[in-house]
Amino acid sequence: MSPAAEVVPRKPPTRAKLTSAQVQEARTRHARGESFAALGRAFDVSGSTIRNAVIGKTWKDVPVAYRRTTTP
Repeated sequence: MSPAAEVVPRKPPTRAKLTSAQVQEARTRHARGESFAALGRAFDVSGSTIRNAVIGKTWKDVPVAYRRTTTP
């Protein structure tokens, strides 16, 4: 695993709805084209919660290991 894709373990605060492993998985799935709404349903959180985690607004200590690309 490359250093950029390494999942940083951390103890989630009591209000955290996701774990660092879930955030990493959500980022990977979103990079493959899954929508925020679908990810929110899969992880039992709102679309905005998962969006904030995926784009790095929250969970800043979990590295973003991708850049989503569009296909022609």
